[in-house]
Amino acid sequence: MRIACRAKTAVGVFTAIYEDGVITRVLFPGEPFSAAHAADDTLPFAEQVTAYFEGRRKSFSLPVIIPGTRFSKDVYAATLRIPYGRTATYSDVAIAAGYPRAMRAVGNAMRANPLPLIIPCHRVVHKSNRKCAYRGGIPVKHYLLSVEKKYSAT
Repeated sequence: MRIACRAKTAVGVFTAIYEDGVITRVLFPGEPFSAAHAADDTLPFAEQVTAYFEGRRKSFSLPVIIPGTRFSKDVYAATLRIPYGRTATYSDVAIAAGYPRAMRAVGNAMRANPLPLIIPCHRVVHKSNRKCAYRGGIPVKHYLLSVEKKYSAT
């Protein structure tokens, strides 16, 4: 059974798509989802996202399936190791994932990240700090980083 769980935040509503009790996708505010999904906004996703935005949670403990190629799974694993409140460059992630020359491919994997927030792709930045694309929009990325910066000392 497919269920959509929505979490209201300061930057909009994030939606988790659960399939048989496991999250398979997280949608940014404004991304469309099928209204055919049953809705249940009391699932753990909503509580954990609220706690994250309030600084009470620094990582997520949710049942997820991470789809993708071996490369993308390696990149997502490296991204999960970026500490809360910190950033890493695409090059840093490529090296940590075991693909030291694959910076552009890392960027493609970040764009395709099926579980934003849970896999914190917002922590991956360009080495020159220039603005780079972010599927959720640059203002959302900056907001997420500011939340983490604000609460990382606590």
